[in-house]
Amino acid sequence: MRRGSPYVELREVLARAFGDGEEKRTKMQGLRETLSKAWKKDGIARQEVEAFLDDACAGIPAKLVPAQAA
Repeated sequence: MRRGSPYVELREVLARAFGDGEEKRTKMQGLRETLSKAWKKDGIARQEVEAFLDDACAGIPAKLVPAQAA
């Protein structure tokens, strides 16, 4: 679909991207608050990452490693 001048198309793209700035700012603020809570010391994201790292750094369970002859 040909719209004419590339400047007209650019203006339309920018208008769609930045048109409702207040609504976008409100949504981003909500996301910022959610992520901030999740990464606090007792937040769910921090807890889950710490649990994962604890498991990953614990090593391979002995029952999964074949015994070596001494």
